[in-house]
Amino acid sequence: MAKAIRVARAESIFQRELSNIFLFKSKDNRLKDIIITSVKVSKDLKIVKVKYILPKDTDRQEVSNALERAKGYLKSHIAQNISIREIPELYFYYDEGLDHAEKINQIITDYRKEHPQDDEEQGDTETNE
Repeated sequence: MAKAIRVARAESIFQRELSNIFLFKSKDNRLKDIIITSVKVSKDLKIVKVKYILPKDTDRQEVSNALERAKGYLKSHIAQNISIREIPELYFYYDEGLDHAEKINQIITDYRKEHPQDDEEQGDTETNE
């Protein structure tokens, strides 16, 4: 139980610290657009997996490359600002969940445009019950 609380606290701290670095400390403008959606820390606190999203017009590959190049800077900043015995390895992943949700929403919208009678029939059955 104590380990779970420690990991959850570490996840929160890493998310806050990385967000602050991206927004306020980084000189690389590509990193300023990053929005962290989740942070998962291993039980031994040696691995941090960060999921993020970007604005639509941002080049994901370019940001991914910038993150790889910035890992040393990020780790040194974390070492200066977080009391931790060992600086963890950082892994960054683009969070595709939002993209999938948008695709599903678009499919539903397109279907409703092509089949408006289905919506009307659905509304009729709901009012009859």
